[in-house]
Amino acid sequence: MNQTRTIRLPIHIVKELNVYLRTARELSHKLDHEPSAEEIAEQLDKPVDDVSRMLRLNERHYLGRHPAGW
Repeated sequence: MNQTRTIRLPIHIVKELNVYLRTARELSHKLDHEPSAEEIAEQLDKPVDDVSRMLRLNERHYLGRHPAGW
């Protein structure tokens, strides 16, 4: 049986994540490459660990959906 769950993030987390993503998009245009967490953190004057943690919330993981070795 294939079951999935949607994990909802609190609205204050979503708003903060959107700030990080918007900054990443702006830096991407400005720098002509995908910005690193360090570059985003520097632009926002935030700790790199906080930026990395927030950006990981935006990733989608599909565990168990790929053959072994992926």
